[in-house]
Amino acid sequence: MNNTWKAFASAFLLTVAAGILWGFLAGITLESVSEITRESRVRQRHERIVIHEDGTPFVQITEYGGSYHRKVTHETLDGQPAPKGLKSDDDIWAPGVSISRSSPWYRFQRHGRFHHILSSDDRSSYWYLVRDEASQTMYFVLYGEPANRVQGYFGISGFQEGVPALQDRFALKGFQIEHPRVVDGTRSLLVQSQQRLYDVDLTGRRIRPVLPDETIVAANAIHSQPDRWRQIIQEANCLVATDRRFVVLDADAAVVRSFQLPDHLRNRDFTVYGITDGTAVGRTYKGDVDSVTTTLTWFDAQGTTLRTEEWSIPTGSSPTLAAGWVLAFVVPAPVVDLGFGTLVLPTLSTLGMEDHVDKSSIIERIRAGLWLPFSATLLFSATLAWHADRRMRRYGLSRSYAWIAFILLFGLPGYLGWRFHCRWPARVPCPHCNLQTPCNQPACTSCGADFPPPKLTGTEVFA
Repeated sequence: MNNTWKAFASAFLLTVAAGILWGFLAGITLESVSEITRESRVRQRHERIVIHEDGTPFVQITEYGGSYHRKVTHETLDGQPAPKGLKSDDDIWAPGVSISRSSPWYRFQRHGRFHHILSSDDRSSYWYLVRDEASQTMYFVLYGEPANRVQGYFGISGFQEGVPALQDRFALKGFQIEHPRVVDGTRSLLVQSQQRLYDVDLTGRRIRPVLPDETIVAANAIHSQPDRWRQIIQEANCLVATDRRFVVLDADAAVVRSFQLPDHLRNRDFTVYGITDGTAVGRTYKGDVDSVTTTLTWFDAQGTTLRTEEWSIPTGSSPTLAAGWVLAFVVPAPVVDLGFGTLVLPTLSTLGMEDHVDKSSIIERIRAGLWLPFSATLLFSATLAWHADRRMRRYGLSRSYAWIAFILLFGLPGYLGWRFHCRWPARVPCPHCNLQTPCNQPACTSCGADFPPPKLTGTEVFA
């Protein structure tokens, strides 16, 4: 029994080593083939809806070719060419803000405890943002002369000499900070924290809440839009979405324009754009693995829906469907393919997908697409198990269902582990049937004839 377990343990270790080596070589092979065929690959086409600053929707088509070449064109929703001169520069597109109620709140992405925010003009003082992971809070600290020591702190209640209490700090959950804005010669920040928005002037040591009576869902400073857009909407600086409306703020964090959200846009995820004619556009998605439908809703300041348009695009087969064949090639082991393919791969494939996508249908499609490559791997493993059984019989060994099951489960790596886990005796031709038979057996394993005694050479010693 101990020898049997030792044999299986040795075979399993060799199986793991063979699987790792095969997966490494197979991965390199796939990557090399992908790079070689990149130039001849069919162009990949990606389409999405973009909103012009005047509220006109266009289909932006991005085609990716060999050597990462990219070509961007535009069409109308009915497939007609866009007007000449339309380009992909940000200054012709309406700025917007995405509202996600189903996803977890934005988490401050910078790592580390201290983050430099701004410095005084004479470089005599520096403001830092302090991140306290233990309490999941944030606050500001001021360093300056003399000797670059701490001069004070800044929390929700404003500037103070001591470290802010926990209830006086900004919550890390939902924390977002916009870059300094020049307002009347001073530099202000817009700080978003746990569904609240604050206008923070660190140099003036002043803080005031923005829209204090409303729940802030999302905010987005207009960084990418040049002065051309701000000239159209006077002093536009930030877009804010609350639970009831969508507003445009100026540099002083005062409301420039306000749009009540239509009922069908509330309590769901969408993107809203402010356009130059005094209206707004809400964009929602609904999609699965086959198609994505975009719904555009134009509405006025009172939340009245002016018009609605829908646009659908087929996505074709999800690229994750090919992952089953890649998995079968890189890891040709049925037990691993079944476990990883049905449990891990669908989850990994849907990570990072937007909330409008029906993830359950994608997971079902991926699992359904795994059965063909899994069946091919299982058939290949069964062939290897059959070959192993024949080899054992040729060596005069009895049929071992344990080894057959081992190879059937672990496929090619299992077969290699079984094949090299021990030394196999040499085989010589049988003098009667001329078939190969192991030399450590007293008779031929094929015809059963006894081996003749060795020829006398005259050097034998007889007792």
